[in-house]
Amino acid sequence: MLSETKNSGELLMWQADWRDSPQTSGQIPQFIQLIGTHKTTFGYEPILGINFYNIGSGNAVPLLNLNNTDERRQFKEVALAITQTYKPKYLILGVEVNTFYLKRPNEFPSFLTLYAETYDAIKIVSPDTKVFVTFQLEQMK
Repeated sequence: MLSETKNSGELLMWQADWRDSPQTSGQIPQFIQLIGTHKTTFGYEPILGINFYNIGSGNAVPLLNLNNTDERRQFKEVALAITQTYKPKYLILGVEVNTFYLKRPNEFPSFLTLYAETYDAIKIVSPDTKVFVTFQLEQMK
C-alpha cells in the first residue's frame, strides 16, 4: 500500500483516533506510527491527524472526556510524542471539527481550550510544525 504513494504525489494524509484503545493511552496510535515511520522509505511527506471524537457516529461521540484533566493531558502527550518522534511538517488536532460543533455545541469550548493548550505545547517542541484542524466540506456547503 505505502509503496504506491510514489505514484500519487508527495503528501500522504492519515487521520486516526487519538488512541487505539483505552489500554494504549499515552502511546502513538499504530497507524500514525506506520505512516510516520515509513515516510523516508516511500518518499512522502505525512500529514498526520489525531481525532478526539468518533467521526462515523451520527452523534459525534467523544473518544475522550474533554473535561477530564487526565485524559486531556494524555491527548497532549500523544500529540507531543508524534511531534517529537516524527517531526511532522503538518499535524491535525481535530478532524471535521465542524461536525463535532454541530452535534455537541456545549462541549465545543472544552475542545477549543484543549486545542490551544496542545498547540502551544507543540510549538515549543517544533515551532515549524503547522498545527490545524480539518472541516467536513459537504456540511459547510
